[in-house]
Amino acid sequence: MGGFIMKLISKYSMVPAACFLALLISSCNSYERITDSKEAVSNYTQESNYTQESGSKAEAAAQETEQTESERETEKEIRKNEGNSVGDTDISARAKAVCGNYFKAGDYRYQLNVTPGEPDARGILKMEFLQRDEKFSNSFRTIREFNLRLEEDVNSYSLEDVSVNGGGAAFTVGVNKDGSITLQGSTDEAGDYYECESSLIMAEAFRRPLNDTDLIGLDLEDMQLLRNEFYAVHGRIFKNEKLKSYFGKEPWYQANTESDKFDEKIFTGLEKRNIAFLKAAEENFDEKKAAELKAAIDALAPAPYLELLPKEGEISVSMYSDFEHASDRGNYYEAEGTISVPITITIEQQKEIEAGGSVELVVDELTGKTSVLKKSGKPDYGTYVFVDTPDGNEDYGDYVMAAYEPGSGIYRLWSDSDDTRFKRIYEGPIYVLKGACEEYFYYFDMPEKDRGEAEGSYRMMNFNEVNPYGPTPYNGNLLVTDPKGYVKALYFRGD
Repeated sequence: MGGFIMKLISKYSMVPAACFLALLISSCNSYERITDSKEAVSNYTQESNYTQESGSKAEAAAQETEQTESERETEKEIRKNEGNSVGDTDISARAKAVCGNYFKAGDYRYQLNVTPGEPDARGILKMEFLQRDEKFSNSFRTIREFNLRLEEDVNSYSLEDVSVNGGGAAFTVGVNKDGSITLQGSTDEAGDYYECESSLIMAEAFRRPLNDTDLIGLDLEDMQLLRNEFYAVHGRIFKNEKLKSYFGKEPWYQANTESDKFDEKIFTGLEKRNIAFLKAAEENFDEKKAAELKAAIDALAPAPYLELLPKEGEISVSMYSDFEHASDRGNYYEAEGTISVPITITIEQQKEIEAGGSVELVVDELTGKTSVLKKSGKPDYGTYVFVDTPDGNEDYGDYVMAAYEPGSGIYRLWSDSDDTRFKRIYEGPIYVLKGACEEYFYYFDMPEKDRGEAEGSYRMMNFNEVNPYGPTPYNGNLLVTDPKGYVKALYFRGD
């Protein structure tokens, strides 16, 4: 049984590793650098016994306040010892643990995003209940929104819906011991919600297209379970005893639709695409070749830029796409390229600038070049402006705006014409696994026959581009890597 299955049978035995770290492509439109989880999964070796929970989570949420004094004291001690990370002094460890992307048990079309609050109130969590947009199958719209301040030893909250069409309606929300969240009521979105990363075999398979690099380390059973998980999250009842037994142990699985009544129109274009990809991979699976490839990849050294990659936020990558600037290393390519990250400011720096001050920022880590950011005197041009010195003339400056990123608690600088403002952090060889793809984010739902292969839409990164005017580089600002930093996919989203 492969590594992904081990993750599932033991996910309640220990705290889940921070596996999917970057460029999270989800309904919340946040960015995290996605990395393969299989290396961290090797630590999951203990098997847990699963039982389907009885009774409603609504009842459980109310009962969970009945902790013993020793349990409460233990939790207090844990919270005291954990403390808070740098820059997050106003958000508790418990609140951080609740933040994430969730899906509704039995109906994946409903999701929940929980993020830290505004800069001056990060501890007041923002909870957005979402419904998939039927016209745009890979997009979601907010249907309920709540502000939640977690209290010690309290698991049930009466909250007011502050969404545009909420009308201030009151709902009861339960934060359960098993990590799930319950929205009580009789509306379609009411139910139990489970965190995606720790509940699903490969959560990113629901957010981005899979390619050959995602098959590394999977055996035939892994692929079959992963493919059928697309059906399981939508409540399909399985006739196959192995599938019935496996998913029946998952607390989020609700068998609510007979197989002969299950309508595959419920799938998004992306889900259909990944189901077809996995089905073909199963049919062509070669156990010996798969084992040899896994051993070869495991033996590779980490990429030279691995430690430079941030855990969250956009990452811009540009690489030459021809053999003149790339080398074939067997199972991967080594290509010349550049890696950049957004120029950002902290909450404290933003307050300093708003108060009339200025901050000096590095705008190119390779050269050490700096620029001074201050409040703009021409708000129609931009909220802030880069100048050479604190007293520099902004008529010759570079105008930008700032977008608050609740997950990291920082501001990302951007402008109308160039979108995110990036700074270089690395220039040199970039390692790309064979089978990696470059793709336009908004084409994820598109069938292969309509998508085709062309620059700007979809390309296998084979480094064989030929063009009389020079080959078009591989570019993107959503990076997917394996745990060692080898590129698995590069997506472009935004301007």
